[in-house]
Amino acid sequence: MQKKEILSYSGLGPEVAPLVSRKIIQHLVDQGITVTQIAKWIGSSKSFVSRVKSGQKALTIARLVRLEEGLKRPLPLLYMEVVETESMSKELRDKYKSLREAWKELAETE
Repeated sequence: MQKKEILSYSGLGPEVAPLVSRKIIQHLVDQGITVTQIAKWIGSSKSFVSRVKSGQKALTIARLVRLEEGLKRPLPLLYMEVVETESMSKELRDKYKSLREAWKELAETE
């Protein structure tokens, strides 16, 4: 089995792999957040966000932090929302769901 890479490095610093970046942007768009709003939050162009959404570009860690600030949602929770759980065992899926709910509760109390 090939190891999936989550982080890579570019001249701009560490990036989240394009697949993960694409899933994050698509998840936000599916929730009704516009590409324009995402671009404002991360300090980038709509064109860049569209390229991330199509898997051509990746988000840097710095842009993810800006996204976290714009969303007012912790990065771990955002990541947990986009992780696909279908291939997990039922036991692991249940634990993951409990952990995700705990993060949501924590985020709402801040």
